[in-house]
Amino acid sequence: MQSRVEALKKSGFKSIFMIMVNPGGFLKNHLKQFHWAVGLTISALAFMLFFLQTGLDMNRAGKLSTGGLLIFMALGLLYGTGGIALLSLLANAISKSYGGDKDYAWTVKAFGLGYTPTLVYVILGIAFNLLAGWNTSIAFGVTGVLWALNPMIHSIKELTSGNLTVSLMLTTALGSITLLGWGLLSLFGS
Repeated sequence: MQSRVEALKKSGFKSIFMIMVNPGGFLKNHLKQFHWAVGLTISALAFMLFFLQTGLDMNRAGKLSTGGLLIFMALGLLYGTGGIALLSLLANAISKSYGGDKDYAWTVKAFGLGYTPTLVYVILGIAFNLLAGWNTSIAFGVTGVLWALNPMIHSIKELTSGNLTVSLMLTTALGSITLLGWGLLSLFGS
């Protein structure tokens, strides 16, 4: 039993490292061992904490109450599940017209796990926010979301059977939608 837990921990850290530095290799060699719900859990946590980070910055500036902070976290949780599920659905549907043969569960799993770098960045950002008093939603949060574009482009490249042009355009569009959604929801709190 102990060795299985250790193997899982080792595999988890290896997966985090792989998706950050070699997302293409991760998709080909490790994605199949994860359930789609794990992907949505990662993206839900990443966005909940990203919205918490943004809310802490806004709270420090006097623009958001503590109750508003809790609402903000709930919005992040919804955005990280429903929003990413919808973006995955959109990417999967578009990829079919470019010869894509991946199913929706694969896409949700790949997109959700692609937010692992975001999760790492926002955890670091919250630590700096709470320990050093820094406003960190741009430096750590947005940077984490941008870092997630690398796994996203590799996922879309797999979805479109290697079509790099479509992958770049679709990643740009979906990444822009992701950041625009965060920006619009951030206005809700101000």
